[in-house]
Amino acid sequence: MATVPPEAHGGGLHLASMVTSFVAISLLVATFVLPSRVRLLTLYLGVERLLRSHRTLALATLALVGAHVGLVLMRSDGPGLALVDLRNAPPRAWAATTATIALVVMVCLAIARRKRRPRYEGWRLAHVLLSNIVLLGVALHVFWVSDLGGHGAGQIWLAVLADVMIAISLHRWVWRPLRAHRNSYIVDEVREESPTVVTVVLHADGHPGVSFRPGQFAWLKLGGSPFVFEEHPFTIASAATEPWRKESKIKALGDFSEILAGLRPGRTVHLDGPHGSFTTDGLTNSSGFVFLAGGVGVTPMLSTLRTLADRDDDRPALLVVAGRTADDLLHRATTSSAATARWWPRRPGSWRSGE
Repeated sequence: MATVPPEAHGGGLHLASMVTSFVAISLLVATFVLPSRVRLLTLYLGVERLLRSHRTLALATLALVGAHVGLVLMRSDGPGLALVDLRNAPPRAWAATTATIALVVMVCLAIARRKRRPRYEGWRLAHVLLSNIVLLGVALHVFWVSDLGGHGAGQIWLAVLADVMIAISLHRWVWRPLRAHRNSYIVDEVREESPTVVTVVLHADGHPGVSFRPGQFAWLKLGGSPFVFEEHPFTIASAATEPWRKESKIKALGDFSEILAGLRPGRTVHLDGPHGSFTTDGLTNSSGFVFLAGGVGVTPMLSTLRTLADRDDDRPALLVVAGRTADDLLHRATTSSAATARWWPRRPGSWRSGE
């Protein structure tokens, strides 16, 4: 903004509107990048932290867009409220209005999702479509508004943001599916662990397997092509010392019931991963580990314990698993050289003080 000539400022409101627009565009790109499955980000920041940051940046972007719109309408040297009348508004106003409405709807759907719990695939499809409408509308608005990119530094910054968007889009929707196609897996076994949990075992199809860290997860695609839209995340329960073998514990509820119905031994599937930072790898200074899990949430711990055993890691590890019923306690009868299991069945509310 310091490179904008004083005669191009058009007053304080004009300059403020330009500032809010540049910051909003920058945050919008950052919001788009965070959930794009860049392994460097998912490995060191973790998916949960990335998604929380994604939601926070989306709200901040919406607030800045609202401020930008308000400043534009308040400018004395601009069209003012005439921009609201889209019948006579220029194309840049149509693009901005479309992008703003799509952004508001997208944020509202994301907030409502926590309470209404819609079908995941339908919500995800709407979210992706709306996000692309926002990006297209913003790109057209910036292209048609000359003062945003009409100066040296502004042109460079917008070009950098455009290059980032192109690179991330190619990485997310082209390179990662091609990589998954090259490293496909075959369903080896599907077995029922409990009335609500099924174990799925995969083995690498013609390759040594994709390496991963214990505790990480991957998205599973069931279509004949890795470019299919439908996918679901599954935590890997097998040992990281066997990258050619992937085992997952799946809770057969909601959308997953339909997914499991289509899984049969011999079927080819594709994995997008690994992702996640919930791992003991790199914790070389730790003298031991304590794991707390509930039900099927024990899956990443199983991968970690199996990996520690295969690596002959003699550090002590304590695993505490809670479940509403005995069926929720996966692998309660499993014993190995890596762990000794003790089970204390308790009714809800029956735990004594200090126990």
